[in-house]
Amino acid sequence: MVKNGEKFERDKASGAIGEGQGTKAGTAYRMTEGSIVYVPEDKWESLMDKDAVLNTLNRIMELELAGVVRYTHYALNIKLAQHAPKSCA
Repeated sequence: MVKNGEKFERDKASGAIGEGQGTKAGTAYRMTEGSIVYVPEDKWESLMDKDAVLNTLNRIMELELAGVVRYTHYALNIKLAQHAPKSCA
């Protein structure tokens, strides 16, 4: 697609593989009904609060790690209790 002012025009690809240097311009998504939506790269930053995303991801990691620690602690307690010498029990 080529943007001329506010109007988008379809441009047919030749099928050839391009080469050269450049930067990512955006992302295209094929919707369930078949249409394609293009989101320019600079639009993501305005749609997303990076600090809020990072805080949420950090909280998720903290909870995951806490779950692993709890599970490991529980598993070791069960395993060690089963193999304790009779005189200690």
